[in-house]
Amino acid sequence: MRWPLACGMVVVAIGAATSARAQLQAEGILEPVPGGQPTFCQPGVTHIIENQCAHYWFAIKSSTLDLTAFNQQFVHLEGLQTSDPECPTIDVQSISLATNSCQKEGFVEVFAGTNSCGQAFTHRIRNQCLGYQLNLTSSTIDLDAFVSRYAQVTGPTVGDQWGDCELLDVQQVTPLPPCSLESQNLQVHDEQNTWLDWSPPTAPYTWVGTYDVIRGFIPEPVVASDHIDLGFVVCLADGYASTSTQSGPRDSLDPLEGTAFFYLVRPQGFFGVGTYGYSQAGLERHPSEGDCP
Repeated sequence: MRWPLACGMVVVAIGAATSARAQLQAEGILEPVPGGQPTFCQPGVTHIIENQCAHYWFAIKSSTLDLTAFNQQFVHLEGLQTSDPECPTIDVQSISLATNSCQKEGFVEVFAGTNSCGQAFTHRIRNQCLGYQLNLTSSTIDLDAFVSRYAQVTGPTVGDQWGDCELLDVQQVTPLPPCSLESQNLQVHDEQNTWLDWSPPTAPYTWVGTYDVIRGFIPEPVVASDHIDLGFVVCLADGYASTSTQSGPRDSLDPLEGTAFFYLVRPQGFFGVGTYGYSQAGLERHPSEGDCP
């Protein structure tokens, strides 16, 4: 969003598009609700899906598909997450049988070590949206080529799936768009005494405690090898508990002629610290100086 101001100055707000409900993909064993009695807050829940490899589960319902045909089978499903963040439920749109091998999505990172079973790993994949991480190894794939990229990794689990020996032997890596753990619909108001408002993230878990708000300067941002360097920024609000700064803090400073300000918001919650967002190429934005602590 751009606002023309005096002397050719502009205020720039960088945000992300959003949808009403998050599209979600999940893999795991599809199980009927224990005892046949739904105990979840969403009406119509009949099943749960549990992925012991990635340690997540969701309540499941569908108004169009016969989920009972897939009872106790390892499946891949796609659907919309319900809008209630305190009861993450997938309204299934499509379901298919899948091979019983772990499929993960997340950021690939260098993370070398040895687990308690004596098995060596070289990398890990970490998904902030679903709150899991998994150690990786591969004798056939160059995992270094995917470091700092959001990807899906597929392969058999070796070691103990339930304990400290959990390890994925990667057979395939597929780059994906990044998980969107960023604030949405960022808007800038009042050219004289600027305030912002925004929406929470739409990732599978959306419980957010606070937000960090920063102001940056154009033309500071540059493209680095694996991220967007935002340059020097100013922390306007640290650990802010609202989705609007209308009641303060406001920003009355004007940029110098020929320059511009931009504003970004980063959520924090049970998932840890979120992100200031990504470029169209999937590179995450990072300030080099002045970030909120």
